[in-house]
Amino acid sequence: MLRILTILAVLLSGTASVADESSIAHTQEMIDRMFAGSYSTAVQVAAEQVENVEEVDRYPLRHIVYARIVAPHLGENVYFRQTREGGIEAPISSIGLVMFEPDVEANAVRVWLRQIINPEKYYDMHKSFHLWDDVVYDPELGAKCPFYFRADGDTVVGTMDGGRCEIFTNGGERMAFERHWVLSEDGLLIMDKAFAGDGTLLEGPLHIVPAEYKRLD
Repeated sequence: MLRILTILAVLLSGTASVADESSIAHTQEMIDRMFAGSYSTAVQVAAEQVENVEEVDRYPLRHIVYARIVAPHLGENVYFRQTREGGIEAPISSIGLVMFEPDVEANAVRVWLRQIINPEKYYDMHKSFHLWDDVVYDPELGAKCPFYFRADGDTVVGTMDGGRCEIFTNGGERMAFERHWVLSEDGLLIMDKAFAGDGTLLEGPLHIVPAEYKRLD
C-alpha cells in the first residue's frame, strides 16, 4: 500500500505543479538526458503478486525500448519505441515514434505518439541506422491528441492540457483520451486511458495506479 501511495503522490503532485516550473529548453534537456533507455514493469508485476492485487487490476509484464533516432524529415527530436508484451525475451508486439517539439504558447514540449507505416519493416530500427532515412508515420493516426511535457523538479511530467483530449475519430465516433506520465532517473510512470463517447473505458486500468516502468540501463 505504501508503494502505491508513493507513486500516486509523485504523479498527482507533479500534475498539479508543473505549470509554475516549466521551461521549454530545460524540459527538452531533461528529456534528452533521461528518456532514451530500456524499461520493464517486472518489479511492479512481482510486487502486485506479493500484495495479492486483484487479477483485473494487475499490469502485464511489458518491456519497452525508447531510442533516439536521427530523422530530420520527421523532426529534430524523434525517438523510436518498441514494445514486447511478456518481457524482454518476448516477441515484438508494437512499434512507433515519439516526437517532441517546442510549444511556445503552452510553454511546454509537445509530445506526439505516432504509428509507423509498414511497421514490420522497422522492427529493431534503433539498431538499423539505414532505416532511419525512410521511416514515416501514418498521417491519419495520432494527429489529434498531443500531450505536454513540463519539467517539475527532478522529473518531467506529461499531461494533456485540460486533463483530457476529446475528439471525433476519422469514422465519426466520439472518443476521449487521458495521459499522465512522469519521467525520472529511475524510470517512467504511465497511466493512459481511452474512453468511448458514452464514457465507457476502452483502454487502460479501472484504477488510478500508474504502470511502473523501471529503467534497466
